[in-house]
Amino acid sequence: MAASPVTLDVPWLRLQATFTAFPKNAFFHLAGAMYGTFKSHRDAFLAKTDVDIDSHGGKGLRVQNITARKVGKPGGFAGVRSFFFSVTPKSWKWKPGQRLEDIEAESFTYSKAALGLEEGGTFTSKRSRFIALPIGAALRSDGKVIPRWSSPRKFQKGGKKETMTRPQHGHPGNRIIWWNRAASRSKKAAKRWVPVFLLVPKVTRKERLNYIETWDALESDRTRRFRAMLGNILHDVARTKP
Repeated sequence: MAASPVTLDVPWLRLQATFTAFPKNAFFHLAGAMYGTFKSHRDAFLAKTDVDIDSHGGKGLRVQNITARKVGKPGGFAGVRSFFFSVTPKSWKWKPGQRLEDIEAESFTYSKAALGLEEGGTFTSKRSRFIALPIGAALRSDGKVIPRWSSPRKFQKGGKKETMTRPQHGHPGNRIIWWNRAASRSKKAAKRWVPVFLLVPKVTRKERLNYIETWDALESDRTRRFRAMLGNILHDVARTKP
């Protein structure tokens, strides 16, 4: 499954001419413009999204070329903040032989679910018969998933809890995992079964992430940023000229 690619329009012809004359200055300011562009996208996206995504290695998103791709292990990051951007090379100081094209940037996430939430569609589980949806006691008062109970596997690892699985009333193809909340706290307490997971064969999601929509909405910001970059190069040259 692949999404439509998006691009970053850089005034390459004008920039290349400036780079030929002033490579150190041009290289530095282009790197800065790339950093600011991708940081502003990430900040704008995180400010508007309400989606929580676990950061597990797998298929991910890229802004410059959004396709399913394998990525490395994230190293412990989790939640909606697991959206990243990077600018390479790390050093913005020009080295002899480097070209403008050597400066690259990308925005991405390690999440397996991100691409599906970005494009929408119908999803099934490749590992089991059901997809587990946290409900009831597995949710906080604001509707967000309790992190330690984000999956039945994590829930059952949380200690000895009395659980049972039964068909959902009116939907025989679904199942509900129930938890005896009182029994886990006190043997003398009355049994109180509460739902924690709804198990369904498939899930249909609408486009929800708006990762690319946020990028497109910042087009005028990018235009302003890269126009200013050309002026900054000449200003820097004039300021440092002996």
